Amino acid sequence: IVEIPISTLGGLPVSWVWMRNAGPWLARLAVYYNRLFNRDAVLYVHSWEFEPLPDVKGLPIFIARRTGDEFLNMVAEFINYFRKRGFVFDKMERLADGYLNHYSSL
Repeated sequence: IVEIPISTLGGLPVSWVWMRNAGPWLARLAVYYNRLFNRDAVLYVHSWEFEPLPDVKGLPIFIARRTGDEFLNMVAEFINYFRKRGFVFDKMERLADGYLNHYSSL
């Protein structure tokens, strides 16, 4: 089992819950921030964010906001933004292999 830490921005985890509510600029800022420290950007999403969530009494609005198609569009814009700037998206397998190779001597 390889545990790969998610990216942070000033100590806050970089998740799409934050980005769906604050906007895609936060995701871009997190990528550039982590790049300053020569770290791969690891952003996580929840599977339920890909489906539109209904209004449910007691469910905080920040959980259901901008899910479904709106979320998919945000992800597509994010990917296109960085691809146009030469960034590469990869599988976690490559990142895990890099961690294993780096820490194999410990």
